[in-house]
Amino acid sequence: MARDRIRSSGLAFALVVLTGCGIGSETLAVYVTGAVAQADGSPAPRTRVALVRNAGLIELFAAGGGPDDHRFLDGAGLPCTSGDPCTVIAEAKTDPEGRFKTQSAPGEIMRRTELLHLLAFPPDADQRRGPFTARSFTPDRNQIKTNIVGWDPHLRYTDQVATWDPAPAELGEKQVRFRLYFDDAESKTSLNPSSVSWSFNDVAPGVRIDLRLLEDGAGDLALLGISGSTTYRSALVAYQGTAGAPVSRGAECLVRGEDGNIETPSSCSLTNGNFRRFDNVGRIACRGPHDPGDPCSQQVTWASIDLGRELAADLVALRGCSEACQVEFSTDGRDWSRAQGEWTDYGPAADAGKGSYLTLAPSGLSTGRYVRVLAAKPGDLENLKEVSVWERKS
Repeated sequence: MARDRIRSSGLAFALVVLTGCGIGSETLAVYVTGAVAQADGSPAPRTRVALVRNAGLIELFAAGGGPDDHRFLDGAGLPCTSGDPCTVIAEAKTDPEGRFKTQSAPGEIMRRTELLHLLAFPPDADQRRGPFTARSFTPDRNQIKTNIVGWDPHLRYTDQVATWDPAPAELGEKQVRFRLYFDDAESKTSLNPSSVSWSFNDVAPGVRIDLRLLEDGAGDLALLGISGSTTYRSALVAYQGTAGAPVSRGAECLVRGEDGNIETPSSCSLTNGNFRRFDNVGRIACRGPHDPGDPCSQQVTWASIDLGRELAADLVALRGCSEACQVEFSTDGRDWSRAQGEWTDYGPAADAGKGSYLTLAPSGLSTGRYVRVLAAKPGDLENLKEVSVWERKS
């Protein structure tokens, strides 16, 4: 997969969307018309415009698995996942004056319930790697008119620092919230929510990245500018983690379910360096005794890892854990002390509701061989997928 960053001449798109032709009371045929302009107001010819929605299981089955087909978008900074990708239902290219028109099939869109995304790609942009501008909406009436100002932030990442171009005045930069996503190399496409290895919310140009958070991973970095229902997504930029693996990599772990049962997995998913969402602590707890009618009834009360020796911790990184999570240290695995220090919450994971990215920089000398993560409520640990401990250097 090419790693070259795709650049374009900062586009500003003025898109007018009209939806009409209501079919019955529940479905719509969507007619889209508008124009695409560059930042200086001149027309943007040959710009690809696509109307997409989440694909259904029947569509995926008919496509033989689907996501590798050019009609499907997997991730891409929208509410699309590898299990539920977005499918292109209508598309067009702008004429020499920057105008376009296209429409979906009659009855294809469910009124009031289906989330649609209108995407505009610069002429040289790759469908999966971007950049693009997207406007999301749910059709709730026969005609919808909206304007979209498009923008490519031209993301750069060098020497641990991520920066990008200032947003055009038309966007009102103070109204745009910026997020950085590091997506691991296994994703193959752009921003599959299950494979985001770290997320930074509410950042500004010049943000410095602690390389320990990227460990020894590799993949793509993307910037999302979010303003209401509009998303400005940069082209993907390749990254390679250089900090190596934390001292906790490969450590054994114990997981206690709410029924008191303690699981000791032969291979601990909390320390294996796999940051996939579905490889989480909840899956370990579900291996224990449970109601056959509810195959995942176990919730986690705590999870501990054995570092193999006593050490002083300099940083503890938790992926997929809520703000309620706490960290404790122990020298013998029986007597525990709550770790004190500076917590940093990097915001919700790419898939909203699946926990946050948290770090703890312990104050004083936090030492121990065992590290335990726990929370007040069992459900707060359900999505914990990785515990990384970095040793303090003398």
